[in-house]
Amino acid sequence: GCVYGVPYNAGSVLCIHPDSFTADTFGDVGYAQCKWSDGVLAPNGFIYTIPCHARSVLRIAPLQRVAETIDLARPPNYLGSGQSQWAGGVLLGSGRILGVPSHSSWVLDIDPA
Repeated sequence: GCVYGVPYNAGSVLCIHPDSFTADTFGDVGYAQCKWSDGVLAPNGFIYTIPCHARSVLRIAPLQRVAETIDLARPPNYLGSGQSQWAGGVLLGSGRILGVPSHSSWVLDIDPA
């Protein structure tokens, strides 16, 4: 198995191979600061990242080595980019992922289904 690094400031996903003491990257997600802060592994095998300043969730497909963005549904009080919107996430028993608010006034609800 691998350990995956969420691209906070990086332009790609970090993949660490502990057995061989090597690392590589995949997925071009662009260079910007403070994009995503945490990742949560969902039951469907994808890693969903929690936006910090990004306007999207990053969905990482570890087996396919693909990373793609999913735009957020924006309620009226959406902060936009440049704010530490959420700080961490948690996987619920239902399979949904919740983003813990930092400066956002609402809980981020990700449905991986």
